[in-house]
Amino acid sequence: MKRTLTIGLFSLALAGCAIQVPLQDSTNKTEIKSMIAHKVEAELGPQWVPVSLRIAKLESNFNPKVVGPRTLHGHAVGLFQLLPSSARALGYSPSRLREAEYNTEAGIAHMKACLNSGVSTDWEMSLCHVAGPMGWNRKLKRRSQSYKTKYARLVSKMGTQ
Repeated sequence: MKRTLTIGLFSLALAGCAIQVPLQDSTNKTEIKSMIAHKVEAELGPQWVPVSLRIAKLESNFNPKVVGPRTLHGHAVGLFQLLPSSARALGYSPSRLREAEYNTEAGIAHMKACLNSGVSTDWEMSLCHVAGPMGWNRKLKRRSQSYKTKYARLVSKMGTQ
């Protein structure tokens, strides 16, 4: 139990540290931001566009090819840095998470799950992105709780340029 908890906390602490990979296709950041904004507005409403852009900026700097470091749960992938297990749970194929539109659709599905779990503010959406629909509104162990709060602060201060 103690070893699992330590590895889990270490994994959580590294979740936002993605390995940058140069874009291999013709998609640029402006096009990606526009695509995210349009999809989020259509699926979730305009009020969720700013926080979705801040999360994507923090997680990947709008690079769909980004792969995060290995964690207990695998490597987070793509614009919204989704774990393969999370993608599967949402009905998405982990093998396609490096595709910008596909990762955005999976990210929106994750945000919908967050909304269904009671998220109603940008701060709560940030908490839910990092802790998941089952953990965003629960008090976690001290280090995990601290990381969750720091992550939400980073998202709230993040610009989208």
